Amino acid sequence: MRDPDALISTDALAARLAKPGLRIYDCTTYLEPPDPGSDDPYKVVAGRKTFVAGHIPGADFLDLQGELSATDTRLKFMMPSAEHLARAFGRHGLGDGSRVVLYSIGSMMWATRVWWMLRALGFDGAAVLDGGFDRWQAEGRPIETGEPRGYPPA
Repeated sequence: MRDPDALISTDALAARLAKPGLRIYDCTTYLEPPDPGSDDPYKVVAGRKTFVAGHIPGADFLDLQGELSATDTRLKFMMPSAEHLARAFGRHGLGDGSRVVLYSIGSMMWATRVWWMLRALGFDGAAVLDGGFDRWQAEGRPIETGEPRGYPPA
């Protein structure tokens, strides 16, 4: 099923958790002060630690800078080639028949960045979780802990 809506509510996601083809990804990224002596204005830290501490059941983790950004430049968060993105998303089980929900903790800009990248590839089956993990948790919805189990490669 293709659903071009850009947002999905927590109620709608909760009702779909067991659906085949659903792929849920935590895209959380943190910008921290740079290391002493660094010329960089900030340090990019993937949100993997917060993912391990708690995430939506069945979710996988996407490392925006480490996996989904160009590696041939010092500039952060540069869009890589379509081939690079397709391989990276495929390793995480995202394929043509997938229905994707993206979320992040705190700022929604990380989930919306990945949504935009998918749209740039022509993939229209993704939505951002309205309110992100913060709303999901505040509503008392189920949470898992531990490393991502991942999805079969697509």
